[in-house]
Amino acid sequence: MEMLPKILALCGPASPVKTALAESLVNRQGFVRLPFDRIPKAMMEALGLTADELSGEKAQRPHGMLGGLSPARVLTLLKSGWGEEMVSADLWVHAWARAARTALEAGQRILVDDAETADQLMMVRALGGKLVHVEPAPEGMRASPHAFDDDSQEASANPERPQVAAELVTLFSLEAQNRSIH
Repeated sequence: MEMLPKILALCGPASPVKTALAESLVNRQGFVRLPFDRIPKAMMEALGLTADELSGEKAQRPHGMLGGLSPARVLTLLKSGWGEEMVSADLWVHAWARAARTALEAGQRILVDDAETADQLMMVRALGGKLVHVEPAPEGMRASPHAFDDDSQEASANPERPQVAAELVTLFSLEAQNRSIH
């Protein structure tokens, strides 16, 4: 019986649908998030920036400790300017792969929701992962936090269930069947 893959990369633009799906995979299916930008963000946190300063609106504001640059700009420079140009073009992809292998050896299933570049997507596949493109919900629809819970009454009766790749819905169905067999 086929099960959910050990590594699943949600591709596509940021959206409430992608967020709801990621939360469901983490909370209901036992995946752990392992974003590609985890290591550069950890480096910024080691400098004293908070997770709050590294995301959302605060990441776009100039920061005194960063010479007036925004955390978002410094992250970009760290990832591309320093990491990819001065060290190695595939530095961050290989750093992610090393962390992914460690997580897989520990029996974890990995969720990636920030894979954007061809080398990132190829690395996910090289490690046996599946790529799933998640479409934003059509205008006027919202993503329910239970939209992807196959075993909930709300999910099957929910007319707002967003459309995602058929492959992912199939994977969830196979996983639900597998749970009911065992």
